[in-house]
Amino acid sequence: MFIPQEKSLGILYLIQIGEKATPMFLYVVKVDQVDYTLEATLEHENIAVTWDGVKASYVIDLDFSAEMLYQSSGAPISKQTKSAIQAELLNQLRENVTEAIRTSLDCGCDYLSFSEPFRIKYPDVYEQLDWAAAFRDSEFAFNIDVQVKDNDAYDYVQER
Repeated sequence: MFIPQEKSLGILYLIQIGEKATPMFLYVVKVDQVDYTLEATLEHENIAVTWDGVKASYVIDLDFSAEMLYQSSGAPISKQTKSAIQAELLNQLRENVTEAIRTSLDCGCDYLSFSEPFRIKYPDVYEQLDWAAAFRDSEFAFNIDVQVKDNDAYDYVQER
């Protein structure tokens, strides 16, 4: 199966889990007709797996920070605008990760190595499983958070 580049961003985050690399990617968020370019960095990650005797369930925690690099307007940024930027970036990050898992399940290939945390936690069960079939039946839940950092290059205004 071919995975187009536009569907690969979440894959790049997930394959870095447990590695020393710190993935950073640019996102463009549009709020009130203004484009904001942010650099998102994966700060913390965790994968928890449980086995109920029938299927594996994963909970993936990803915490990001983001720094604003550019905006297409010189207007000051209010707290409300900053919240909207953060919410839209969070939506994009969720979609990237969801798409990565969906693509992996659709092609029936565990190229993101979800077998590793399962094998480590349930070694006896893993030895008895047809992992390819068990993987296709797995469930995934996500807890994704992002904090947009203030940047001295931008003028933030207080709401009145």
